[in-house]
Amino acid sequence: MKQKNKRARIIAWGLAIPVIAVSVTKAIVSLTGQPALDDPVEVLGWGLTLPLAFSVLAALIIARQPGNRVGWLMMIIGLSGGLSNMNDLVLVSYTYSPPEHLTLGLWLILYLHNGGWVFSFFPLFLIPLYFPTGNPPSPRWRWVAWLALGMVLTFVVLGAFFENFETSNWTIPNPIGVIPASFWEGGFMLLWTVGLLVVVAGSVASLYMRYWGAGSGERQQIKVLLLAGVMFAVFYSLVALFFSNAEGGFSLLANLLFFLTILGIPVAIAISIFRYRLWDLDVVINRALIYGPLTTLMAGTFAMVIALTTELTKEALGDQSKALGAAISAVIVAVVFQPLRSRIEDFVDKRFYPQKLDLASGLVEVMPEYWSFLDRETLMELAMEHVRSVLGTEHAAFYLATGPDRFQLASQLNGAAREHPMIMLSKKQHEELQKKRVVASEGMANLAGHVPLFIDRGKSNELLGLLSVGSRASGKGYSGDDLKGLVDLGNKIGLALNAIRMAEKRKASESPLTTPNAAVAQL
Repeated sequence: MKQKNKRARIIAWGLAIPVIAVSVTKAIVSLTGQPALDDPVEVLGWGLTLPLAFSVLAALIIARQPGNRVGWLMMIIGLSGGLSNMNDLVLVSYTYSPPEHLTLGLWLILYLHNGGWVFSFFPLFLIPLYFPTGNPPSPRWRWVAWLALGMVLTFVVLGAFFENFETSNWTIPNPIGVIPASFWEGGFMLLWTVGLLVVVAGSVASLYMRYWGAGSGERQQIKVLLLAGVMFAVFYSLVALFFSNAEGGFSLLANLLFFLTILGIPVAIAISIFRYRLWDLDVVINRALIYGPLTTLMAGTFAMVIALTTELTKEALGDQSKALGAAISAVIVAVVFQPLRSRIEDFVDKRFYPQKLDLASGLVEVMPEYWSFLDRETLMELAMEHVRSVLGTEHAAFYLATGPDRFQLASQLNGAAREHPMIMLSKKQHEELQKKRVVASEGMANLAGHVPLFIDRGKSNELLGLLSVGSRASGKGYSGDDLKGLVDLGNKIGLALNAIRMAEKRKASESPLTTPNAAVAQL
């Protein structure tokens, strides 16, 4: 399973990182190029924010749940946006006039430029079918996915034979084009529209049926996505009816509203996963909610500083002005990254973690008033049973420090650490534990992670040992609340262990052989 998840992480980020790189590059080129930017929504919204939002969130989901189709559908949308940006970067050389010779590469780019939108909208329409479990509510709903796949394949095949390829400024004949524009505008359009409506209606109906058969937690998740879907439908209808311009396109305001409603879909999925504990991916989605906006803000800052510096210094420095802008941007991004990250992280934590889980509640043995009545073995056994009952883990173990990075097995639950009587921590693991963080175990079949047992000494922490916990019997992962609660519990157990250690030292110093009264009694 770990090997499978590792492969999924590599694949997920191997797909997402190129999308991020191409999208940021396209935004920088658009903001710094000539002529001046006339549609910021197109560049910063559709071209940058949406590909980043879908691809990053998709990668985070796939990395932890590779079998869930919601993540893969979102990744297809992100890849489609990245591919569109790459096509635009290539076609920037042909902004006002078509290429003289249509090579195979340019033919493919123009083909995707004209029909690539199907790879964005059909996955978007199928998300309600698979949300939130990754499977349809029942096998009888699979026809919706098959219909959508059939329509996509039909368009992919027919699109290769359209008579002309079009951009906003010119039209060029397709060398293999035999299907005139009248075909698309005639009866085919009617059939296509009916099929599209059936796909959307079937997908939404499946979500409605799932809602009535779901538990309270899953219903909350579905409600968030339904809200985003309703907003999309309402705004899209209003935009199409009242805000389209004479050429059939959208005005700047309409384009902004349309973009925001599309952006609501990944935002709704992120909220469902994070706030309502969908798939127990709180830690993963915490990173998405922090680093998603952070990446966008950093990219925007980088691009704007380059544009501003280039404009102010182009007369004095000429072509060197862009290099100066890039250098200044890098310095500014480096300076503001950590403070901005802290602000976003604080906002996310306060918004989505209003209450902190107290795992120590119910384990009275870690309270100071009970320290004098306990021995080390009893404390460890009670703590392991408490963690097992609260978190549902089958295995747990205690390791006590015998050196800076060496830990000796002291107690275990259900033979959790039978094959690991002694463990050595890597430098990275030790640093993470010093930062009061749970770290993943390495090469331990029954134990998933190590919780630090520490005493806060101000600038540093004294690490007394580890509480190693296994996976949950239910198969679910640990949420962000769970990890924070475990660290807090580790601190309280660490204080109790330190009190027991100090009491043992006092008893040893007051042994009967060194006490005067005891010596008299012996006489």
